Amino acid sequence: MNDKLISKSFNSMMIMMIFAGVVAMCGSVIDGVIIGNCLSADSMTAFGYASPVFIFLAAIGGVLSNGGKAQCAILTGKGLYEEARENFSRIFLLTVILGIGITFLCLAAAKPVAVLFGASGAYIPLTVEYIRGLAIGTIPIIMMQVMTGYLGLDGGEIYGFYGAVIMSAVNIFFDLMVGIVWHGGLFEMALATSVSYLAALLVQFLYFRRKNRLFRFVRFKLQPEKSLSLIMAGLPSAVSRICCCSAAVILNHLLTSCAGEMAVSACSVRNTIGNFVDAIFMGVVGTISIFSGMFYGERNKNALRSTFRTACKYAMFLAVGCGGVIFLFAPMLANGILKADQTTLSATAACLRFYAISLPGEIFSQILLYHYLATEKSGLSNLICVLHNLVLVVVPAWILGMTAGLNGIWFSWFLSGILPLPVMYLFLKKYKSKNKWDMWAATDPDLEKEIIGSYEVSVSDDMDMVMETTRQLREFCNAHQLGMGKSFRICLAVEEIAGNIVEHGFTGKKGKHFIDLRLTLEKDGSGCLSLRDNGVKFNPLEYRNKDTQYGLVIIRGISEKIDYHYVASMNCLNVMIR
Repeated sequence: MNDKLISKSFNSMMIMMIFAGVVAMCGSVIDGVIIGNCLSADSMTAFGYASPVFIFLAAIGGVLSNGGKAQCAILTGKGLYEEARENFSRIFLLTVILGIGITFLCLAAAKPVAVLFGASGAYIPLTVEYIRGLAIGTIPIIMMQVMTGYLGLDGGEIYGFYGAVIMSAVNIFFDLMVGIVWHGGLFEMALATSVSYLAALLVQFLYFRRKNRLFRFVRFKLQPEKSLSLIMAGLPSAVSRICCCSAAVILNHLLTSCAGEMAVSACSVRNTIGNFVDAIFMGVVGTISIFSGMFYGERNKNALRSTFRTACKYAMFLAVGCGGVIFLFAPMLANGILKADQTTLSATAACLRFYAISLPGEIFSQILLYHYLATEKSGLSNLICVLHNLVLVVVPAWILGMTAGLNGIWFSWFLSGILPLPVMYLFLKKYKSKNKWDMWAATDPDLEKEIIGSYEVSVSDDMDMVMETTRQLREFCNAHQLGMGKSFRICLAVEEIAGNIVEHGFTGKKGKHFIDLRLTLEKDGSGCLSLRDNGVKFNPLEYRNKDTQYGLVIIRGISEKIDYHYVASMNCLNVMIR
């Protein structure tokens, strides 16, 4: 079975997520630019003191988004759509409750929070202003991150892009009005950010209001254990942020002791560039968390391998591309972002070049983290977080800083992508199999233990291939002694359904569309026939055309359940055979 369908669907979702992330990042960078140029230097310093509040809100959003998305992807793969909708509704309510609590906390305790983050003297009231303005938008800021994940799973990632564009446009407009026209302060600047997230969230809600969406709001029972399960599933993303923040604090101390404030300034430029790179990388890791969870729920080893292999392929392409650009243009980037003396600019260029060569290891570690999170291996997710983001960057930086100076600390970023691999190997050996991808993907050996036989094939937009697939499927059915009647119905149904997909569902140029067909048989004689394609969205269960319905009529006699869903921009039809 080839992986062209998964590769194309993965690619389209990934690109849309990258665009959305980069656009959103541009909006956030504009905040700092306008504050620095239109307000005052003190305001820019206070803005820096208040920045951990946004990091904290992003961490909460990451936990809820990744936990809910991972569990819903698995439930979708299992065909438990109503339970997935309940989880979707539960995560929405949980976000609102947590958001209200955090809002009141930030409004009531803004001053102690500002002091905790390092503000003192005249910076305290300025920092308090920004914290209170941002606190008003707590719910939209967290909720948008949560909803964006579900948009990708529901095949509506374009709305995530629309939301990012609207958010950036509204944010930039109000920032300019506050800074140039109204001559406002930090409270108004933060409020502009809050309003921009609210505007983007309203656009996303328009998508989920439609009744034909996979995810929509439904009634559910208040079960605290399920809410806790959602939080625990997303916990690795919080562990990752905590480790990153801890490492940043430690590295700042090491840099200061090694080369003074000049080194910290160089590292801040690396962090600015890193924010854009992270937005690009999130397109890959956000997509793999959806695909891996879905195929894990389906108990589909081949699709899991294909997803992991596809993610690694695109990730390395992006890492090498971004790294090459940063490495080549490091002096220009340093000079464009930082106004400093030549010694500082040289150190900054060196810092960026060491960061550039670390990107392949960086993205591979992120792929492992989000793939493990989506396949219910939170222990492995937390392990790679602690190794890559904290221990194996801080320890080498401390040792190399004492022996090789500043460049030794920069080199620790590269080592943090290499050194975790032998450690992870010790924990992944039990997943080792004939397929090299199974070990690194931590694919359970008994994932398909109940399946005694499976037939899998990818069909392009070619009726001749459909007919050949039907012939091979008949041979598979005969080899597993399904019986003439059942075998005949399955093969004829596949011929009719796949033929209609090719004829009516595939538009545009030839060779751009594919159907993945999978028939699995279990020990009790039951089975599952699955057809997945990247044609236009089409639910055959709701279509009343007599010819199109013929394939479903044929197979209803031997099925106990037929369901359709549109997920990750693919039509998925599953027939449970009794």
